Amino acid sequence: MATKMPVKPVSLIEQILCDADTYHLGTTDFEHLDALVWQERKLYTNTQIDNPIKQSLHFLLSHLYFTDYCRNLLTEGKEKNIALLKKKMEKNDKGENC
Repeated sequence: MATKMPVKPVSLIEQILCDADTYHLGTTDFEHLDALVWQERKLYTNTQIDNPIKQSLHFLLSHLYFTDYCRNLLTEGKEKNIALLKKKMEKNDKGENC
């Protein structure tokens, strides 16, 4: 229940669980894992996902890590992944392939 959206962790354990659930947002594996998250969501909901790049960017921009550990370790990587998604959005807007 701690990772059910929107997340509102109360205890330290809930904060750690929420950070573990979104750990990939700040890693170099983000692009691959984000694609898997969208694939899982598509299979789980049996619906087509509209503009996952835009949705991922919106999520990353609104996301905050709860623990100092993840903020210190992953914020820089998350910022790089935000820049990556923005670049992909620009390419999409210009009609280029990603």
